Amino acid sequence: MILETVEETIVKYRLFEKGDRILLACSGGLDSTGLLAVFLELRQEWHLDLYLGHFNHRLRPGAVEDEQFVRRIAREKAIPLFAASEDVRSLAKKERLNLEEAGRMLRYDFLAQTAKKIGGAKIATGHTMNDQAETFLLRIMKGVV
Repeated sequence: MILETVEETIVKYRLFEKGDRILLACSGGLDSTGLLAVFLELRQEWHLDLYLGHFNHRLRPGAVEDEQFVRRIAREKAIPLFAASEDVRSLAKKERLNLEEAGRMLRYDFLAQTAKKIGGAKIATGHTMNDQAETFLLRIMKGVV
């Protein structure tokens, strides 16, 4: 049922085509792990080349464990992993941004640069609908706002 809904949405909004390269933003949290599970189901039928992108914000005590978890998943599922880490707190202070803004800016820059390295991969992120800032940003990027 969920997979059918996802496929209908992909087709309806032309999110990607069969054979595309997809860079999955993977924090190791529930949203991105769920997104990965869906794409693993789609991979064979859609002939997708999957890649994982993990950005460590260095903000939470469990950040190292999250990165290790993502690295383990990448090995187990034989998915190439691109990982980066930056000092979000320092950037936020320097640029007078809040931590969320600084983290989002660095994460999306990392994902965009990684997608280019891969050769024009589409980027997929998982987030909850109550993350209004990220939802708003995605709508702007799609031209929906």
